[in-house]
Amino acid sequence: MGFNEMNYREINLLTAHNYEVELTGDRSPTLRILQMESMHNRRGAAAEAVYLYYEAMARYKSLVNQEERSEPLDVLSFGFGLGYNEILTVIFFLKNNWDLNQLRLFSQEKDLFLYDIFNDWLVSGADTGSIFDEVVLGIERAMLAMGEGVSKVALKENMKWMLNSKRWVQGGSVSSISDFASIYDVVFYDAFSSKVDDSLWTEEFLGGLFSQRLKQNFVFSTYACTGALKRIAAANSAQFVKREGYSGKRNASLVYRDR
Repeated sequence: MGFNEMNYREINLLTAHNYEVELTGDRSPTLRILQMESMHNRRGAAAEAVYLYYEAMARYKSLVNQEERSEPLDVLSFGFGLGYNEILTVIFFLKNNWDLNQLRLFSQEKDLFLYDIFNDWLVSGADTGSIFDEVVLGIERAMLAMGEGVSKVALKENMKWMLNSKRWVQGGSVSSISDFASIYDVVFYDAFSSKVDDSLWTEEFLGGLFSQRLKQNFVFSTYACTGALKRIAAANSAQFVKREGYSGKRNASLVYRDR
């Protein structure tokens, strides 16, 4: 299906905000800001998100006994886009029968318009026609090997509840470490590359995030792999894992601490 054949109800709004919708190799959509990089690997947006970020939640599960926790689990999703990582987080909780009352989800996105169209979808009664329906379908296809999925109705209702109960905080752009709203257990660092915004990838900024905004046990996942991340992991007594990038992309990183 090409661009001209896409009938997403949000497409005119996205075009008006300088976004181009792209269908990736696994038939899931992603966005490109005009004349800038795409938000996902062109070979599969949903599959890449599952590989990098759902699997990071699985790694976190291996570090802790969530059933015995009394404190909230704070998840930071840095770079909202089409909401892939937020959707995956809620799916992970539902599939593992974890209590959503224990989840505090923090999103950071420079363009608040993207929250608006996602939140409109959450309250919409329409069954089809939204770009976010295709995001969910793409995730379902990417997760087929993981067993039974989660119904879209249950997903939307729980995400709407998260938002209305203020357990999901939709924040804007970040320019300093003090702008972050919590101390985090899990971080999905899905910001645009240093070619687009190098301030988010400096050793000083990332070092501050690790030293000031991560809990004793944490998992940090990103599509990038840099010497700075490896040095920061060592400085914070954390394990650095170089992962193969999704579908031929450059190497990714997983950093975790269990002590």
